[in-house]
Amino acid sequence: MSEVFPLEIRGLACGICAGFSYLLNFCFTKTYLSMTSMFGLAFTIYLYSMTGVVGILYIYFCMPETENKTLHQIQQYFLRQRR
Repeated sequence: MSEVFPLEIRGLACGICAGFSYLLNFCFTKTYLSMTSMFGLAFTIYLYSMTGVVGILYIYFCMPETENKTLHQIQQYFLRQRR
């Protein structure tokens, strides 16, 4: 994650991302048994799989390609997107 964020906010941003990831993992782990008993194993697995697919689609379509680009070029891309 540290390669994604600029140096000025890298520590804070990585901490927030890691915390959010831990929170989502906790929620998925805690809801798994109750969802399986209410909806069945197949629905639960499909729901969690679709969550992953939505994440992959977001990354593929919304995140820019950063290979062979400097951090300055990536920052300029995001600054242009906000305007």
